[in-house]
Amino acid sequence: MTLLPLLLACDLAVTTEETDGHAHQFSIPREDLRDPPGDGLVLETTETGGHSHGVPVSVTSLKLLGERGGIGVTGLTDESEGHEHEWHAD
Repeated sequence: MTLLPLLLACDLAVTTEETDGHAHQFSIPREDLRDPPGDGLVLETTETGGHSHGVPVSVTSLKLLGERGGIGVTGLTDESEGHEHEWHAD
């Protein structure tokens, strides 16, 4: 049994690094890990502290996440309320 198909059976839940005393969460749909859209995705974080952030995820990052079972990729959210958040899929 391989672990990769099991990991890609669910959406990938990610929590951002804490910035300005808070963090956000977002999920990458499993379908997009299996078959990334040609132009990538822009997802939305949960609302925390009265705001949320867009999360651009490139097609290259989606392919790497799919190949690596949802680990080993880092990115940044869009800026909102004067700050951004780093995220790590690990």
